[in-house]
Amino acid sequence: MHIFDSPTEAPHATRANIMTSTIPSTTPTLLLPTIDVQGKVFYKPGPWGSKIPVRDLGVDIEFTDTSNVATIDGSVTGEINGEFKAKSSPVPFSFVKVNLKLRQFFSGDAFDFLIVPGLVAPSQGHQDVGEIIFPFAPDRSDLAFVNAVAIRDTQTLAKTLVQILRMKETRVSIDLLSEWRGEAPTIPVGEPDKEPRVLVTEVNGRVFKKPVPRNTPADVKEQDRKNKEILQRSQARFAQPIPLLSPAQKLLKIFAVSGIAKDFPQRLVKDVFAHGIVSGKAGDAVDGLVKTLERFSLATITELETGNLLRRLVSALQRAGQQRFHFDTVAEEAAVDAAAACTMVFLAGAMAKNNAEPRIAFNYWHNFSFPDGSTETRRFVKVSITAGK
Repeated sequence: MHIFDSPTEAPHATRANIMTSTIPSTTPTLLLPTIDVQGKVFYKPGPWGSKIPVRDLGVDIEFTDTSNVATIDGSVTGEINGEFKAKSSPVPFSFVKVNLKLRQFFSGDAFDFLIVPGLVAPSQGHQDVGEIIFPFAPDRSDLAFVNAVAIRDTQTLAKTLVQILRMKETRVSIDLLSEWRGEAPTIPVGEPDKEPRVLVTEVNGRVFKKPVPRNTPADVKEQDRKNKEILQRSQARFAQPIPLLSPAQKLLKIFAVSGIAKDFPQRLVKDVFAHGIVSGKAGDAVDGLVKTLERFSLATITELETGNLLRRLVSALQRAGQQRFHFDTVAEEAAVDAAAACTMVFLAGAMAKNNAEPRIAFNYWHNFSFPDGSTETRRFVKVSITAGK
């Protein structure tokens, strides 16, 4: 047998075999279909509002093949605002439909949303199915408890508060409840020379109305030290996550810390009628505040979400409470904001009626009880308010 010294000495057929064995194949690879989808899930409209996102949401992609066998893939947990993004693995089989299986973890409510055939087809690209209505009420839709009676809508809350103001009874207990809709940012602590310096307003025990300049290095060093301590205390105070609050809740929080001025009821009545939030004559403070609550007892959740009525009342409460902060109301928080605003109007009425001294406390977690006797702690803002004796 002859042994060739090099491939060039081999016959043409042999050389071809050698060459084809070293050249990669150019046959195209078949790309299997995937489902890459996103959307946002809302509860069905009701007294709680029309744009309440489904939180604690589980999303599964379910494929049903031609043999009617279902396969789950691409499971994800939704965001706190109801948004989700799910992507399946490549699908190696033929299928007749694809569902999104949506499930609220706490309640167990489940809903199948058909996407193939339907809104989207299998694609290597990204698909957005838009807004999906989850056909259930929120798991915990109680808006408030007034003297331990549950209330689910703003109109009933306003009517209940009017009745109490008209009664001889002076003692009242109110709990306002709302889900977390996100977390407020914490206060960072950095190096003293990187933090904004607080101007000196006190020297040797003497307080000045206007800040005085710090001229000496000792002044600068001492103020930086105090500034760092303030920031560190703030950071320690807000070490745990705290929720975003609605505009009216923010004002309630300020009142909880600083108290409510004695002349708050009179200023509020004057502002509400001066700005046309309530028409007619105010009468005395209690009568004017009752009329304000009666106006809101007629306002539907749609009016609160889409109009300026709620924003105008919260602005009036700010002015009467001598507070100022920028706010943007959103449809999602309309019921919560109206509940807090109506409660502040009621507290003003209670102060004007019998010199009540409201007590306000915030708690960012709430224990829910179930029929079987079990309890569960959830991320709910609970504002506990008492007034009267």
